Amino acid sequence: MSDSEMSRRSFLKSAILGGLALTTGLTTRAEDAEQESRAKLWVKKGKNVKSLRAFDTTMINFMSSRGISHGSLAVTKNSKLVLARGYSYIINPALGIMPNALFRIASRNYSGWNARHE
Repeated sequence: MSDSEMSRRSFLKSAILGGLALTTGLTTRAEDAEQESRAKLWVKKGKNVKSLRAFDTTMINFMSSRGISHGSLAVTKNSKLVLARGYSYIINPALGIMPNALFRIASRNYSGWNARHE
């Protein structure tokens, strides 16, 4: 048998694997990631304050560039809460993060941070 000919066993093995790939939808990781990113969208939960939309844009840009999928933001002015939003990069909008979701503190104003990192 020459190199260009395929044995029955090789042919059947290729056909079975090809059929499995078609029926089970096997894809490469890159294709999976591409499909997943197409299906995901940014979901914002909480009261939408038109004059503070720049915070939404800034937060989404910040999270996107760092690969962060969930976060929340609270903005105060004169000791009053003026904006509370939850941000999620997800497939199902109903599962988005609420503005009152608890996360670890990410502020340098936290007194424990200064003692340990300076």
